[in-house]
Amino acid sequence: MHSMKTHILLSLIFLFGLLSGCAEHSALQTTLDKAEALMENHPDSAHSLLQTIDSEALRTRGGRARYALLYTQAQDKNYIDETCDSLISVAAEYYRQTDDVRRKFLSYYYMGRVYTNAGDYLNATSYYMEAEQWVDGVADDYLTGLLYSELGRIYRLYYDYPKSFDAYQRSAECYDRSGKIRHRNYMWLNMGDVCRNLNDYDESKRLFSLTLHSAKEINDTTLIRMSLGSMVMQCIEQKEMNKADSLYRELKLYMDDRHASSALYGRLAQMYISAGNFVQAENCIDKGWDRASTRSDSISLYIVSSELYNLTYNGKIAYKELRKGLTLQTKEAHQSLQQPILTIQRDYLLEKLKSESYRLYLERLLRIISVLFLFSLLLIMAVAFYRKLKKKKAVIDKLGKEKEQVENEKRSLLQHQTTNFFYIYSADVYKASLREFTYVCFVSIYECEYVFNDIIGVLCPIKSAKVLGSIPYVSINEQYVCLSA
Repeated sequence: MHSMKTHILLSLIFLFGLLSGCAEHSALQTTLDKAEALMENHPDSAHSLLQTIDSEALRTRGGRARYALLYTQAQDKNYIDETCDSLISVAAEYYRQTDDVRRKFLSYYYMGRVYTNAGDYLNATSYYMEAEQWVDGVADDYLTGLLYSELGRIYRLYYDYPKSFDAYQRSAECYDRSGKIRHRNYMWLNMGDVCRNLNDYDESKRLFSLTLHSAKEINDTTLIRMSLGSMVMQCIEQKEMNKADSLYRELKLYMDDRHASSALYGRLAQMYISAGNFVQAENCIDKGWDRASTRSDSISLYIVSSELYNLTYNGKIAYKELRKGLTLQTKEAHQSLQQPILTIQRDYLLEKLKSESYRLYLERLLRIISVLFLFSLLLIMAVAFYRKLKKKKAVIDKLGKEKEQVENEKRSLLQHQTTNFFYIYSADVYKASLREFTYVCFVSIYECEYVFNDIIGVLCPIKSAKVLGSIPYVSINEQYVCLSA
């Protein structure tokens, strides 16, 4: 009895633990689902919700992978630049082996984002291209737009402007189809800047004007400032100072000093130098240095500063500024030499992905052929079995018809022999009365043995049959039977 109670207690404890585990798992999945639903429109809430999850609750590979993907996504959408791939690699490794195309795409994309944040553009490009292979399966224009936006950015960094333009254009088309007007406008602006770098000023003007018009329609002041700023810089580059001054006056309606970029201040300094307003030019250079964040910004400011000092007859300082600018420009040129490396890397990855796709295609084709072969074999066996059954049935039907024909022939012969071989003798032969009339039938058993019983049944009802013996006037090879009522 004690042993039974112990067994029941242990079973209840096990059941309670199992139910508790299921409840915890269900609660975790609910939290992850809620975070995923909030991700697009409320990424800050999604990020806060994910932070409440205890890592010890992530007991399965699938749960850990989903959490890693969502958390990295939340970090990115909240402008927290993650540079370590330890978390997102959990998701990438897991979804690589699954058929979940959407999450596989996202894990590759965010792996690329992490490497982009770390400045490792080669690895970033490789993962972006991995993600690109699943674009059709995802069928999400917004996500596709994000991917090509990042590719356009990297190509631009490595001075591959034609590929950068193509990537930005594909991104703009995707954003347009998905209804992301603001995102599309930014891609138009990027396309315009790329065209300006390619000295295609007519196309850049068209794109800047298109961006500005759309930005004013949706009252996007940030994009208005950026569009006008790009237009001002292009006018200065083309020595269209009056138009540049007019656009800059409009620009100042939408911005203050904290909104202007270092590049814009550099271009404004050039404009003021051309107008002979050296004080304003120097003021713009100082503001530009306060916002300089890239090597290109510094190069531009050093060159403009050198030009300013040269015009103000301070040749020594002008020489130093120009030398600093040229030194940075040399380093920039060294980076540009890495473009072929990026191109080679890209081509290699494309060939690798094509080979992988071809291998997967062959595997699928082989599976299909195997299934078709097995099906064909089964079909042939089924047809052969059906034909065998049909042939057997035909033989049975033929034998039945032949048996029926034989039976008919037997009955015909019965009737014929009844007429020719059966004789009924009168009562005078045996000195009997009519009531005691005896039918004597002399039958040749030798000739009609196979129908004897049927003959008897046809002639009369029979109670008994007796062998009377041999008759002297009948041949010795014959037997005679007397039938008596």
